[in-house]
Order: sequence, then C-alpha cells, then structure tokens
Amino acid sequence: MSLSTASSDAYLAVDIGGTKISVGVVNTARTVVYESRISTPTTQVWESLAKQVSGALAWSSANNVCLLACGVGCGGPMRVDEGVVSPLHIPEWRDFPLVFEMKELVGLDVVLENDAKALVLAEHWSRREKNINTVPSIMMSVLVSTGVGAGIIADEKLLMGRTGNAGHIGHVIVQENGNKCACGARGCLEAHISGPAIERAIGAPASKANIQTRVAAGTLLGQAIASVAATMDLTDVTVGGSVALGFGDEFFQAAQISARKHAGLTFLKDLTISPVADRSLAPLVGAAALAKYSIEHASCL
Repeated sequence: MSLSTASSDAYLAVDIGGTKISVGVVNTARTVVYESRISTPTTQVWESLAKQVSGALAWSSANNVCLLACGVGCGGPMRVDEGVVSPLHIPEWRDFPLVFEMKELVGLDVVLENDAKALVLAEHWSRREKNINTVPSIMMSVLVSTGVGAGIIADEKLLMGRTGNAGHIGHVIVQENGNKCACGARGCLEAHISGPAIERAIGAPASKANIQTRVAAGTLLGQAIASVAATMDLTDVTVGGSVALGFGDEFFQAAQISARKHAGLTFLKDLTISPVADRSLAPLVGAAALAKYSIEHASCL
C-alpha cells in the first residue's frame, strides 16, 4: 500500500513482531511512503516475509526510489554480531540467519537490532527533526507488546552493553515471587504486563482488558521506570508498543503517577512518561532509523 509521495532516497524497513510483520519504505523525512502488513504466520515465515520484501523492492523500483540500506527490528533472543535470530514468538526460527537471507534478497547493507532499540532511535530521529534543543543527553523508549524491552540513547550513541543486550527492562523485578517469566525468574515486569501475560491473567486478548487491569499494568511499568531512571539519571521516557498504546490514557496516567511515587531523588523530579511520537508507525520508522544510524555510525552496530 502506498501511503505518500516518495522522496528519491529512502530506507527499507522491516519490523518482525509477535502478532504482525510489517515491511515498509521510509523516506529521509521520516515518512512511511509504502507499507505492507501481515499477521505473523505460524509456518513458512521466511517465505511470507520474502514476498513482502519483494513487493517493497518492486514498488521502490517503479517509483524511482533509491534505497540506502535496510533496517530490521525483531524480537529476541538474537546474536546481533552473527545476524542470527531465535525469536520466542516464531518457533520455526531457531538460529535463523536472518541478516544473511535478507542481504541475499535485497542486495543492500542490512542492520539487525531488537525492536526496542529501534523504537528509541525512531524517537530520537523525531526529536532531532523537530528541534535539536529538544533532544535530551540521555533518553529511553520502552516497548510494551508481545514482550517488554527498552532502548537507551546516551550522548547521541545507542547504549549496547557488553553483549549488545542493554535495555532489558522487562526483566526488572516488580513483584517478589510474582508470575513466572520465560527467562526463569519470578516477578519480572514482562511476566506481568506483556500482551501474553495480560491475556493469561484475564483469559482474553489484552485489548479486552478493563480499566483496573490497564491501571495495574501502568503502575508496574512506572515502578520499573523509576528504578531505571534513578540508575541512568533519566527524566525523559517514551513508551510504545501495541499493549501500551492500546491501553491508552489510563495506562499512561498510572505509569506517570507510579514513577513519580517511586522516584524520590531530587534529580528525578521532572521524570516524564509519554507515548512515542510515531504511534502505530513507530516500529517501521524505528527499523528505518536503524538503517540511518548504521550509516551515520558505521562502527557502532
């Protein structure tokens, strides 16, 4: 589907999520000019993705769009340095060589990262485009969807950590002896507020959650954010993902109240939690931002 008139240069963007796979073309003005979206299949995932990507390549060629690079945001676990993914929500992909397959298909440089890191790059791109003075020296974006994760940018650099796994806020403990998490621990944030966790708790899709459930999820998120904010000296946090955005105002208000309650240090008095700028298009913009970032910081990813 074509969404807008394209500029000549653009990024190929791929977002592989637990419930959907999106492929798009995002121009250098951060506009999604082409998008294809399907439900995440249970089998033949690569074949379905390759068909989507081929459609985006054909559209780009027909519209004289020059694709600069390809960014791929995907759930983990993954080994970024090897370009290999084993997403929990795609059982047939175990040690799947996604970067190799994508390079063979698209003939472009391909950069892979987890979807939460892509999200914070999208937010950073949005801030820079609006006004360089609105970009804080350190910022975090949290993804609340099939899983829960975060991306952090400090001094214009994406925080990677020793193994590339910095940002796993979903495994901050928010409830002692709480729900069992897929990681093996109990009480992880992800085990309480991710889409599958909400579904298990209410016996229905997360989209059917009542106000009490939405407020409870927001409260736990705010608690976790307060802990990370104190550690990282953060005051600016944005949140995206299908669960967070779907839960709406009640969720965000509860998160803000909880964060302020648990953030007692004076340097955290301005701690603010808000939705991501690009809302439902943020995953694709984030994948494009990965490609953009890889070009600008060739040695950092």
